[in-house]
Amino acid sequence: MNNMNKKIEFLEDDQGIDITITWFTPMAFFLAFFTAIWFGFLIFFYTSLMGNGAPWFIGLFPLLHVAVGVYLAYYTLCLFLNKTYIHFFNNELNIVHQPIPWLGGNKRFDKSEIAQLYVKEKVSNSKNGPQYKYQLMAQMRSGGDQKLLSLDGLSSSEVKEMEDRLEQYMGIPNQPVTGEYRSGPSPRVQGGGLIQQRKHRRLHFSNPILQSLFLAKAGDAINYKDEPLSIAAITQYDWHDGNSDKLLQCFTELKTELNLYIHQEQAILKVYQVRRLSASEQPQESFQAGRPAKSLSLGDEDYTLEGSAMGRSFSTYSNGHTETKQWLYRSKDRQSLVRILDQQGQITYFQGHLTQDYHFEAPLDLNQPPPAEKRTIRRDEEDNNFV
Repeated sequence: MNNMNKKIEFLEDDQGIDITITWFTPMAFFLAFFTAIWFGFLIFFYTSLMGNGAPWFIGLFPLLHVAVGVYLAYYTLCLFLNKTYIHFFNNELNIVHQPIPWLGGNKRFDKSEIAQLYVKEKVSNSKNGPQYKYQLMAQMRSGGDQKLLSLDGLSSSEVKEMEDRLEQYMGIPNQPVTGEYRSGPSPRVQGGGLIQQRKHRRLHFSNPILQSLFLAKAGDAINYKDEPLSIAAITQYDWHDGNSDKLLQCFTELKTELNLYIHQEQAILKVYQVRRLSASEQPQESFQAGRPAKSLSLGDEDYTLEGSAMGRSFSTYSNGHTETKQWLYRSKDRQSLVRILDQQGQITYFQGHLTQDYHFEAPLDLNQPPPAEKRTIRRDEEDNNFV
């Protein structure tokens, strides 16, 4: 059944994305015929059993065949009628199978619950050789993985396209995940070992508050514009010129996403509040990595190419790295920027505005116990005792 690909439709706008998967394939006609034959034999068996006056318990023996027939009929009916709807809107991901409920049920996730999407290959053996099934998986921030979609007839490229488009709208940087399906060789291992991201514990930047923000970890809390934020995930970009940038994926108390991009220029740090651009918001002319445009326009603002960088990106919820290229465009007043990332051929746009240092307070480690209450100690001038 896996060689019959299903029909997939994508509908995208500025607000979200809808993916519709039609279950029907020509295999449904064969299964309908096979199911009819299956039930024909069962009807013939029970009719003969009753006609010959056989003991009642003889009718219990083919109950397993009855169960198989019921499942075949159920699955065949789903192939003819069902569609799967994947809908991401307003920071919520919904997966629904209609009109006939499917085993495993419908699923709903808040965007803040999902750390990474990836494709998993499942191989089973049959008389006709190995059968391959490709599943859309989610790595959860709370730990563990969730199966989002597992349908027969979906090719690896189709599931991968769903992963890429959902990640784009959900603002999830594409990072390698242990156990994911890869169509080519993995770039993670080099020289027999796992490539690690840079450590920055001993760096000294010109601004101590931004340095604390740069050294923050997932799970820390910060105050930004007098609003508490929790850092859910961090993507670190280690460039070949020795600088490192970071993307902090944060959430407010109301689960609203807010992303902060920290750009390093040697000892200078600059922080931008950024958002990922949807396909409709991106420039009409497609970006060419080999010949990047010297300028681009977004809305009423013009941006000029300032520079590019090559390196590797690492994510909080990933054990590996992704080869990454970046182009930075800045506005004339240098208060806004556009980041264009190329990660293994996937182009992503970010637009952001420069923040001010006084917008931040030092990060708080939510995993550490609260500090002990400070007590003021003074010297009493009369008896020279401490009180």
